[in-house]
Amino acid sequence: HIYGEMPADLENRWRALQASGAEVVKLAVETTRLCDTLRVIELADAGRGADTPSQVLIAMGDAGIATHPG
Repeated sequence: HIYGEMPADLENRWRALQASGAEVVKLAVETTRLCDTLRVIELADAGRGADTPSQVLIAMGDAGIATHPG
């Protein structure tokens, strides 16, 4: 979980998680602006594929409500 300001290196952190060898990778980051939530959604879209682990990405906070599971 990443709280506070959205990290500038979010994409690098996500790539490192994907390369970790885990069967499922998870990223939960606090978002306060819609543009931050869109970064998380873009990571989810880019991370889909046969060669990638299962993934869970959540944009925490009111700005990220669209990414919250049911």
